[in-house]
Amino acid sequence: MDQRDLELLDKQIRYHQPRNDGATILMLVGMFLVGMTLGGIWFGHQNERTRIASNDAIVATTVP
Repeated sequence: MDQRDLELLDKQIRYHQPRNDGATILMLVGMFLVGMTLGGIWFGHQNERTRIASNDAIVATTVP
């Protein structure tokens, strides 16, 4: 690389902000927790009905 290339590279890099990895990781963890919470709320009731229905089927088959 010659001096001209280094000057052009410096101009390109000057406008880039440094990355903040801590904020990115915190945002990803927050999105994961929100997704798990919403998924549990939305699909939790459906699983409850399935579990009750399967318990009723087991009781009905074991009673003579």
